[in-house]
Amino acid sequence: MTYTIARDTNVVSVIVTDIVTLQDCIRSADGLLAEAVLRPGMQLLVDATNLKPELSFDDLRNLVSHVERLVRRGLDSIAIIATSDLVFGLARTFSAYGDIHGFNVAAFRTPERALTWLEASRAASHAQIRNTAISKREMQ
Repeated sequence: MTYTIARDTNVVSVIVTDIVTLQDCIRSADGLLAEAVLRPGMQLLVDATNLKPELSFDDLRNLVSHVERLVRRGLDSIAIIATSDLVFGLARTFSAYGDIHGFNVAAFRTPERALTWLEASRAASHAQIRNTAISKREMQ
């Protein structure tokens, strides 16, 4: 797996190729944490269009706890691009597990839809922060 960071949009892009296991995913999460690249409000765009998964539903459930560490470090939203039915199904399952644990994950068939969703999520997060700040001022 390789990843790049677009500083202007606060999006970390991960390109996943070939065979990927749970251990590969954990190593990537650990790498992002070790490099201290995450800041509050950052988003993750996972391009899984060339993924050959060796992941079970139990692996996805276990992966959630590792992704939670990224969320605690400031990761706001995760968009997964998957074109094959198998990978899209796995991404949707991971999204459901993420929802249960309170983080924002969605699966998409095209990069355009994923980027549009990330932009909308970013705008919604900024609006929520702004509304919270206004509410606190009104309470004072």
